[in-house]
Amino acid sequence: MNELETQVQKYLVNFVKALPNFVQKWKELLQMATKPIQGLLNQAEQLRHVEKANMKDIEDFKEMQERLLYRIYEGIEEDIHDIKQTVDKLNKLNSDLKNKLTLFENATVNLDWDDKNSALVKGNAIQPKLTLLLDYTLDFWLVFCLAGRNINKSLREMNPRDAKSMCDLQNAFKVDLNCNNVRRLIAITQYIDNEKALI
Repeated sequence: MNELETQVQKYLVNFVKALPNFVQKWKELLQMATKPIQGLLNQAEQLRHVEKANMKDIEDFKEMQERLLYRIYEGIEEDIHDIKQTVDKLNKLNSDLKNKLTLFENATVNLDWDDKNSALVKGNAIQPKLTLLLDYTLDFWLVFCLAGRNINKSLREMNPRDAKSMCDLQNAFKVDLNCNNVRRLIAITQYIDNEKALI
């Protein structure tokens, strides 16, 4: 294995070793977001009902309504703050993994792809061929990239007075971390650990 292939293998190992922990952290963060999202949905529903209420017959109703709305606004702000913190952590995870993927992909640019003797390019019993690994890493990355974009978009467009936007926000956090693209890459790379695998 030449020096360039060793470098590619190093970046590949660095990337694939991060995958199980990456998926686990996503799972934990999505679970962590469940409570504030549910709280936000409840607060948003209360907000819509309290704002619609109009009971002129009740003395001091307007004052009670304003106090109640103030508490609801506080609850909404707190839940949004908690959700944003979780989203920031998801974005950081994606950014870190994207950096590892970019290093791996960029390292492959100058490889001799026509070298029939290269164990890295053609693969072996432990490590699939490099073109397949590159395809599968892209498929894997797209799952999380698109999920992250969807979460960020729904959070930006979220409006507590609009039930549909609240439902969209909740649905954005329902990410299938056990989909084929995720399981497949983790399964085929579980034995890749260093350049000795290619000897």
